[in-house]
Amino acid sequence: MLAALEQHNVAEILRLCMKWTGLSQAKIGALLGGKAQAEISAIINGKRHPRDLTFYESLADGLRIPGLRLGLAPRSWESDEQGSSSRQAGAGSAHERQPGFVTFDGAADWRKAPRVSGVPVTRTIEEMIMSAADESAEFGAWAEASNVGDNTLEQFDAEIRHLASLYLQTSPLPLFHRTVRLRDRAFDLLEGHQHPSQTRDLYLIAGQLCALLAWMSGDLGQPAAAETQGRTAWVCAERAGHDGLRAWVLSTRSKTAFWAGRYHEAIRFAQRGQEYAPTDTAAVMLACQEADAWAELGDAQAAKDALERVQRARDQVNSPDHIGGLFSCGPARQANYAAGVLLRVGEPDAAIREADRALAQFRSGEQRAYGTEAQTHISRAAGYLMTRQPDPEGSAEALAPLLALPAEQRLDTIVKRLQQVNRLLAHARLKGGSTAASQLQEQIEAFCAAVATRQITP
Repeated sequence: MLAALEQHNVAEILRLCMKWTGLSQAKIGALLGGKAQAEISAIINGKRHPRDLTFYESLADGLRIPGLRLGLAPRSWESDEQGSSSRQAGAGSAHERQPGFVTFDGAADWRKAPRVSGVPVTRTIEEMIMSAADESAEFGAWAEASNVGDNTLEQFDAEIRHLASLYLQTSPLPLFHRTVRLRDRAFDLLEGHQHPSQTRDLYLIAGQLCALLAWMSGDLGQPAAAETQGRTAWVCAERAGHDGLRAWVLSTRSKTAFWAGRYHEAIRFAQRGQEYAPTDTAAVMLACQEADAWAELGDAQAAKDALERVQRARDQVNSPDHIGGLFSCGPARQANYAAGVLLRVGEPDAAIREADRALAQFRSGEQRAYGTEAQTHISRAAGYLMTRQPDPEGSAEALAPLLALPAEQRLDTIVKRLQQVNRLLAHARLKGGSTAASQLQEQIEAFCAAVATRQITP
């Protein structure tokens, strides 16, 4: 505490006061002349740095800090308490009789009096100059200090990569909670004080985590929450000034708009993301999303043109994905998108070939992603129902691996695609009265009745 006083580190003075006396921020504010709790919080978190004389007077009087410790004249209560103490022999000091007050034994042993900005205790020119130098040194020490170290930033980066990779393989809800906790840590650090370059790094980290939460929220059937997370992720990307994050955030927002049925908006986000010219697989992903939305709108030519841009983007990839996992677009994911687009433009045979190519990529060693594999199985199943001779048996065989997916991995996006297959099966039944089609419909309805969001327990 004495060191904090000598350095005029008000935030540390208040933190120590809370730690060792149990006083709340609100109680400290009341002791300091009725200051609001929000003002005390801002000082403790480094957002406000009081310099005026009246604040230091209220600090001295409210917390019973001897005036000389704060560059002030001795306070009136000091002589009163000294007199009271001398009359109370053996009864303890006045401070000990007032719970919550801070005591500073040996206050008269100070070697030099700290100074309040602009109000030096002494009046010589030399001491005024030295006072100004001390204040500049104090500010320099504050500017140099940081609540973030390189190890912290590296740990954030490693955890984000792990979450993005793990999300492709495991149930979403536990990972959602872990991501929220990590995001909260980043937000808390941003409310503190760090070097400008570290602040940019923290905004990058916070943006990546919000983008992950946006993607997860959409998969869990919460589009409004996904939009909110996406907007915050964009703010963080702007603060970080990071084009790679901008591209993936726009990809996330395109995905959210697509599944909400706002296809023109999904196209605009995807096209805007491509303007940042990412050199990793974000460019591939964004072109895939644009093609997907054009196909949903029924513009076959625009969808095929976008698919051509997908391949050009693949040929131009010359840097690894920074995060990877969910924020990457390998050949299997690309082929899965192509299969979905080709289905919508009326080329089921080509769609089945692309789906087979995606599954072959997974078998040959590409990182497995159960969500993408599920979508691929659905595209194959739909393709068999859209050929000239609909094949419900082939569709059932294609869906068998998907229908075995555990309930906690049945994402909202998977369920919505399966419902499209159900409509195709209904059409097949009307045409031929297929028993296989009827049985597959029942299996799909049972699958959709137990989705991931219904596994949440209070």
